[in-house]
Amino acid sequence: MYSRIRQLAGTAMSDHETRDSSRKRLDGKVALVGGAARGIGEAIAPAFVDEGATVRVTDVDEALGEPVARSPGASAAYARLDLREEPR
Repeated sequence: MYSRIRQLAGTAMSDHETRDSSRKRLDGKVALVGGAARGIGEAIAPAFVDEGATVRVTDVDEALGEPVARSPGASAAYARLDLREEPR
């Protein structure tokens, strides 16, 4: 399932659009991926890296989130973030 999500994320452009192969769609962008330890977040983080983004992988589960950040490459980093609560 996750490989299919990665595939769809990488080919989201419509058929009539063309893409300069020397430039990636997310070059120079920073992506914050919440809930990245599993599911869609886990699948989209490497897809964003492949498209040139600097990715910040976040999740409350450090044991699962840190390996996700290491797998895409040097342009991804992990930070613990709990999106369920606002800071006080």
